[in-house]
Amino acid sequence: MGTTYNTDHGLYTAVRDYINDFYNTQRLHSGIGYRSPIEYEQAVA
Repeated sequence: MGTTYNTDHGLYTAVRDYINDFYNTQRLHSGIGYRSPIEYEQAVA
């Protein structure tokens, strides 16, 4: 069904990678005009 992690460190690494590699760079957020957080940050800076 999903991935099983044998250590806390393995889980931590997977979550960190998901956030850094997908959530903040590719996933579009409706609350910020259907842009990624990275795009939004660059637009308002």
